[in-house]
Amino acid sequence: MTPEGAPATTDASDETSPAAYVPPPVPADGVWIGPEHHPATYERLEHVGGGAEGTVYRARYAGRGRTSTRLVAVKEYRCPVGADRSWPHDGTWPHLDDQVALLRGLPANPHLVQVRELFLGGAGTASTPARVFRTPYLVMEWIDGAPPAAVVNARPVSVAERAGWVRDLAEAIDMLHSVTRTDNNPIVHGDIKPGNCLITEDRGLVLVDTGAITRLGSDTTRRGLCSPPYAAPEVLAAPQRPRAAASDLYSLGAVAYHLLVGEPPPSAEDPDHHAEAGRRLAATAWAEAPGEAGEALRELISAYLSPDPVVRARIGPVAWSRRIIAALAPGPAVAAPSTVPSPSTVPSPSTVPSPSAVPSPSAVPSPPAVPAHPARHRRRVRRGLTAAALTAALATSAWTLWPDRPDPRQPLAGAGSASVGPASAGPASVGPGDDVSFAVFGRQWADFAATAGPGTLSISPPSGVDRFKHLWGFWSPTRHCAATVEFDVAVKPAGDNYGIAVAPRSTLPGDQPQGYSVQYEWQTADVSSRPGPVVRPVELPGGAWSVDVAPVPAPDLRTRRHVVVSAVGAAMTVSIDGRELAAFDLPEVECGGVAVRAWGADATFTGVRVTGS
Repeated sequence: MTPEGAPATTDASDETSPAAYVPPPVPADGVWIGPEHHPATYERLEHVGGGAEGTVYRARYAGRGRTSTRLVAVKEYRCPVGADRSWPHDGTWPHLDDQVALLRGLPANPHLVQVRELFLGGAGTASTPARVFRTPYLVMEWIDGAPPAAVVNARPVSVAERAGWVRDLAEAIDMLHSVTRTDNNPIVHGDIKPGNCLITEDRGLVLVDTGAITRLGSDTTRRGLCSPPYAAPEVLAAPQRPRAAASDLYSLGAVAYHLLVGEPPPSAEDPDHHAEAGRRLAATAWAEAPGEAGEALRELISAYLSPDPVVRARIGPVAWSRRIIAALAPGPAVAAPSTVPSPSTVPSPSTVPSPSAVPSPSAVPSPPAVPAHPARHRRRVRRGLTAAALTAALATSAWTLWPDRPDPRQPLAGAGSASVGPASAGPASVGPGDDVSFAVFGRQWADFAATAGPGTLSISPPSGVDRFKHLWGFWSPTRHCAATVEFDVAVKPAGDNYGIAVAPRSTLPGDQPQGYSVQYEWQTADVSSRPGPVVRPVELPGGAWSVDVAPVPAPDLRTRRHVVVSAVGAAMTVSIDGRELAAFDLPEVECGGVAVRAWGADATFTGVRVTGS
């Protein structure tokens, strides 16, 4: 590839050989960073931080005319003591290159720094120009913010605002762990701590250091980077071993402890760290969370500080953080769970109000508990709640905490059975006997072919690298708290990565559905040792509601199949061709309409029928 700013090369058969490319001179003033072909790409302005790997500078991207005023953060990697003479070509460079490829493939997230480029270069001035260009440099967006400690020292910060920071961090981690949003390349961060976070005025908390990330399941963890007291006990015991998602959850819990208690948690290097954290939490009182609400908050923090990764994995990071916010919301006390909190799923981050804007509920329900020993997977997969007696309380919970969802305590329109009717312009109440109307969602983000006719839905979703950035499909405004969706379906994949999902009781804020769904997907060889079709529970717009829910093998939908997805109370089942494949316990009861999405394949749904009450 011809370097930017360099003249195009000429084929050797040309009569006149091209002149050798001469890099532009380094300006007379300033310290400049860049690759060999353009050594004055970035003007180094000031040192802003650093760590074991290197130094971070605020810099100005100069551009070709050297008049650009765009600020960036540039991380200059440092050769480790005792490194091989071939550094960074001793394995460091391929690892960094893989990190950048993973991060640049992610959809934009306001709580995760964006990576611009990685290059081998040098730093120099006009009088002492760089002679060797083998130092790795990572260029990231400039985040105008301050570390949490600096913000807390500069002004009063309420516990509710700090809980909002925890939620922001949880949303960034949830995206990294998501199979869907990472294009089947889920990521472990590996070094989550307050020092790697900045607080901004417009984006809340932003996770800014990505130096320790690896693919989930990777057999290498470069240099064993970690930061006690925010590292999980299994990481401290074997820092070079591959990291699991549950290790990130421990770090999230440790950061939450620090932000909400005001001091770092006991380090997991101490065998008694969990009990000691419990004692310190018991001695902490929050004016915003008195009595049982405070006890619920302590239980939530303690769950993520558990020495057992399985305990941490029982609740996803976004659901966990929003329960923290719910415990701090104005209103009557929140009852503490009797055991580790169960998984929970709530509306997408874009629609969740800031801590200061959380509506005052008339009654905040207690978080449901997870059984101490969840049932092992056989043909049916059970996770989370199993007590039918909690159904009504959970239905109340979904409406009380998030009033944009329909109130399950009120009579609902649309009871009974209906077939697919003409496409609707948008959500509306459906009376008894009316046809179910489906509207296309996702066209706010891209144009694609999709039609909804009597009993039939057909879609050719967008393809390419952006196919996971948004959801594409159909949504019906029917409102059910118990719903069954059945249809015949056949898909025509465009590649190896494709699937469909059905959420029987969802909502549609901002052109993107949210709610619990059963997802059918083709897992490729780079994701599973046994590639092929599976079904698994997924919270729309993306991400499993619990990181330990195992996929269940499924028939191939490239052959037409009859599919039935049913959601009643706190359970959801999926059957294909008359055989129930799996049943999943939901964190809460929902009420809403039907969402059907597809990606990576043309899909035709016929004989679509919705039954509910």
